[in-house]
Amino acid sequence: MLEERTQALISERLQGMDKLPSMPLLYGKLQKLLQDPKSSMDDIAHILSSDPAMTMSLLRLVNSAAFGLRVKVTNIKSAATFLGLRAIASLLSGLSVVRAFGQTKASTLFNPAQFWVHSLGVGFTARRFAQVLDVKDTEGCFLGGMLHDVGRLVLSQHLTEDFTKALLAADRTNTLLLEQEEAVFGFSHCDVGLYLADAWNLPDELRLAIAWHHKPHLLPKAHLAHQKLVTIVGKANQVCIHQAVGASGETRMSPPHAFSAVDFKACDLTGTVETVKSDIQATFAELQKIMG
Repeated sequence: MLEERTQALISERLQGMDKLPSMPLLYGKLQKLLQDPKSSMDDIAHILSSDPAMTMSLLRLVNSAAFGLRVKVTNIKSAATFLGLRAIASLLSGLSVVRAFGQTKASTLFNPAQFWVHSLGVGFTARRFAQVLDVKDTEGCFLGGMLHDVGRLVLSQHLTEDFTKALLAADRTNTLLLEQEEAVFGFSHCDVGLYLADAWNLPDELRLAIAWHHKPHLLPKAHLAHQKLVTIVGKANQVCIHQAVGASGETRMSPPHAFSAVDFKACDLTGTVETVKSDIQATFAELQKIMG
């Protein structure tokens, strides 16, 4: 989906830089399981048997207030019983990507911890919107929200000086950081995120959420089947930016008509964010442990 010219430009800019994170092995295994209709919780439990640290992190997250379970779960099978196989796999996938990036270097204008607060916030918000709007793929919305800005981690870590220029220009001109990225690099964090998503062979819906969350109304016709998910992720991102849920570097809002493909009237935007802030507070400490 990435244009050849843009792909070549990104490859050229990243050439000689520190190695980009490779696809987490755990993520790859989980995606294969999700594509197999015969897979079961036993299969996921088997994969996690060699990663007790991730198992403990998952159980602590599932038992947090964010997931609202009435009983404490002590193993993966029990967690799947209450949340479902896809929910557990989706959460594990998100955690494995967080681990892949580890401790990203902080700068004066970009705080990785606040970046993950924002990403988690968008994931939880998108998931709640999906539930209210009766969208089946609630976990796809969550994971799309978690990963939507992953390209910014690459820019901040591998092209730090120019990314700082873009941040300063956005602040000085009161414009979208997205636009300043394009002016400075010739591509945006959406393009870099898609570049990484292609390298990782992520599912189409996640690639599209990463690439089009600022402009879901311009999604190519060939991908309109995923427009609702992409729009939900994009709207969740806008709400979290407006309500200052963490910080990804972006402080300006995309035009409202970009998200008109979905009617959000049934969603309590302010109430959702307040709930999500509590969800983040209940889960972020565990996320920091995973980052190392």
